[in-house]
Amino acid sequence: MRTLKGVEELKQFLNQVDCSDGCLADTGFLYGMAYKDDRVYPQSLEVSLILEEKNIPIHTNIIGRMEFVDLVFRKMITRGAAKLYKSMDPKTDYKSLFNFVKSIRDQEAGQKRKRLSYKIGERQLKDLRKELVKAVGNIGWQSFCSKYAGQILVNEWTILEEDFGLSFIELMEGETSDLVPRPLLWSEMVATMGKLGVRGPDGMILNLFMACTLKLFVTGDQDFNFSEINEPGLNNKAVLILEESKPDELYLREIGLEDS
Repeated sequence: MRTLKGVEELKQFLNQVDCSDGCLADTGFLYGMAYKDDRVYPQSLEVSLILEEKNIPIHTNIIGRMEFVDLVFRKMITRGAAKLYKSMDPKTDYKSLFNFVKSIRDQEAGQKRKRLSYKIGERQLKDLRKELVKAVGNIGWQSFCSKYAGQILVNEWTILEEDFGLSFIELMEGETSDLVPRPLLWSEMVATMGKLGVRGPDGMILNLFMACTLKLFVTGDQDFNFSEINEPGLNNKAVLILEESKPDELYLREIGLEDS
């Protein structure tokens, strides 16, 4: 498998290889296209425009779809906590809640300045719920989610899915399709995990890439050495690893206007 470096190598590859049936994308690319405070947003946007110009659809698997909407949800809750902090009186009786959402706001603001898109994790999500329930009961958590996620999450997800023109590969064990002529087997995915030392979601999308007809995989994963993978199913295929962008003056000015 060939590793592409930068958009110029991507353009050369697309001129040489027929990718009209699409490319495969991981969650890092999808999220990078969606949020400008993400480290790979500038190149994700540039790549998406190149793909759109060449009418190359973007595919991902059902796990990628679930991971993406989960990231969008966690981003919304993070922003909601920051907004809740701004709306609270520092002299409030709910001091524990105030300090907790302040810590989320501080982490979100600090990471944003570094162009690292901050999203609360599972532990913080549970702790935020506990703080809200402790302060105003179960209705507090439900009201918070309704205000800062709720229908907004449904609307934003639908818009993102349509704007990106996402297609989802959903196959059961052993099934095939025009894009996936080789059956997807759970045992092969587990073997990929063990052989390459990757987690389940990564093993699933790598196994899908080996089995499908798509020739291009776009990923935000900069930690994994794709050049070490020597599998027959990856011959004549390529992976584009999105590059990080540091915060420049224009970016810092934009986020400053958003926060003011």
